[in-house]
Amino acid sequence: MKYSQVKLVNLFFLIFCMLLFACEQAPKRVLGDYFSNRATRCTSKELKIDSLFIGFPGGIVLVDSLLIISDTYAGMHFSLVDIKNKKMLKRFGSKGKGPNEFMLKNYMHIIQKNGTFQFFALNEKKQFIYSITDLVEVENPVPKEIIDLSVEKDQGSYSTVVPYGNNKFIGNGWFYSGKYAITEAGGKLDTIIGSYHIDQSLTDVNNYVLGDLFQGGITLNPTGDKLAYFSISCDLIEVVDLKSDKVFEKRQFHTYVPMFEFRNNRLTLKRNNPFGFSVFCATTKYLYALYSGKDLSKGRQFLSGSSLLYVFDWNLNPIKAYRLDKETWNIAASEDDKTLYTIVESEQLSLAAYSLSH
Repeated sequence: MKYSQVKLVNLFFLIFCMLLFACEQAPKRVLGDYFSNRATRCTSKELKIDSLFIGFPGGIVLVDSLLIISDTYAGMHFSLVDIKNKKMLKRFGSKGKGPNEFMLKNYMHIIQKNGTFQFFALNEKKQFIYSITDLVEVENPVPKEIIDLSVEKDQGSYSTVVPYGNNKFIGNGWFYSGKYAITEAGGKLDTIIGSYHIDQSLTDVNNYVLGDLFQGGITLNPTGDKLAYFSISCDLIEVVDLKSDKVFEKRQFHTYVPMFEFRNNRLTLKRNNPFGFSVFCATTKYLYALYSGKDLSKGRQFLSGSSLLYVFDWNLNPIKAYRLDKETWNIAASEDDKTLYTIVESEQLSLAAYSLSH
């Protein structure tokens, strides 16, 4: 295909994207139109945990009074903390390429129905599953199960995976014919779903759109019957109801369209496009999301940190906005929705808690 033809195709696709993601009404301000004009201010309370050292933390997840911190240190990927008794319990998850080891973990999930802690290992393309009981009681816990979820290269690749139904998994990532994919254990691709179908011949644009615009994270309702997707390139949140191995209903919160431009003959986000949701977590009742709203003017390293917390119910009704007193890049909410745990930086990195009221 000639360069002029490629440029014309890209221009057509840009217009297509704008129409595809256009809101039915003019973009609105999230604060002011959907929440109150002023976010409720919250002050953090530092939690002093004996023997806990935090180096370069990623995400955090909470089950009862146990907090798991993704923080690779001393050859281990995770720290296990007892918040109630303010005690560091252990580090676990060996880094490496040997049996039961892995190199790069992704979004973590607590599955309450079967009492497991799970995550997707990007390099190995496998789902690692730990028993929460073993994490507490066994000195050197190892995965109770490791499931191969690699799919054929021409079909796509997962970035985030969560358990779905009986011995199946659902995830998002790079998929030419849809937004999510359901995979059976062993990597057999079962179904690709989602309303955004892209022409596979538009390889470069396709990789951008599926790898950036659609790229974000997913999490499950603790009951396992709903999935939430959070975009990193705008304020899109999508909730998908899951039942009986069928995806049957979707709800969306989406107030503005990502802004595109051609740079170096490629379709990409504009530098002043507001970054979307950097971090999120879920309880049975609510979705919690840190919204960045920053752009690339100060560099990509400043995008993820946020102090603005939005709370939605699972029907995507806005519940409340909070302004945290410190920027953070990870959150975990207690199941009673009264406390938000996070890692903040003052003189050093430390665990902190915010009291919530909504």
